[in-house]
Amino acid sequence: MAYSVEKTRSQVGDIKKRIEAKQGELAGLEQNKQALLDAGMEVQGSNLDERTQQTVMDAINSALDANAQKGQELSSEMNDDLSALEDMKQETQESMDSNAQERSSLESKKALLDKFGLGGSLDRGISDLDDNRQELGDVQQELIDAQKQISDTAAKLGGL
Repeated sequence: MAYSVEKTRSQVGDIKKRIEAKQGELAGLEQNKQALLDAGMEVQGSNLDERTQQTVMDAINSALDANAQKGQELSSEMNDDLSALEDMKQETQESMDSNAQERSSLESKKALLDKFGLGGSLDRGISDLDDNRQELGDVQQELIDAQKQISDTAAKLGGL
């Protein structure tokens, strides 16, 4: 199957939407964690009897554990997207390599045809390959940026 810049960009867009959703969930989990930590500090500084204080702290710790577990689950879910991005990055690199080989081949043919005054007919093809190379480079950067977003978000989720 031939490489498609549009298809790759569409897939990256879908992944970015999922990243944004996970970042939203991350924000909620971070808020939960902070609220639980604040509650724990209040309980420890309260005048509650020791047994009640321990019961409340156990519940808070349990909720913190559940919050952290949810973060781990969300982080783990992001691995599939990270793997897909890596595959797309490899396909994009292969397309870039193919582009470079094709351009080199056209340059060689153009040099030969220039001897007969016919090399100009390949200029458009070379220009199209240059445009494609630029577009592939842009896609490659989008993939790298998305991978960084996933890694950063997954690390934060895993650190809850």
